[in-house]
Amino acid sequence: MYSISELVSLYLATTDYVLHFAGDTILSEPYDWLPAALDLLRRRTDVAVVNASWTADLAAVEAESDERDGDFLLGYGFSDQMY
Repeated sequence: MYSISELVSLYLATTDYVLHFAGDTILSEPYDWLPAALDLLRRRTDVAVVNASWTADLAAVEAESDERDGDFLLGYGFSDQMY
C-alpha cells in the first residue's frame, strides 16, 4: 500500500516551493544545495524538481543524465523520497 501523504502536502501547500524528505532519506554529509536549487527552479521553467544525488558516484549520475546546468545534472524521472 502506498501512502498519499506526499501528494496531500503538495496539494495543500500555500508556498511557492515544497521540500520533502521521506522518513528513510538521509543526506550523508552537509551540503548547502538549496539556494542553488531555488535559483535553478527560478531560471528554468522546464525543471520541476531538484534533489540531491542518490549516490556519491557522480560518474554514474552523469551517465544517466541528459544535460548539465552548473552543478546540476538534469534528466527525466522523479524520486518520491526527496524533492
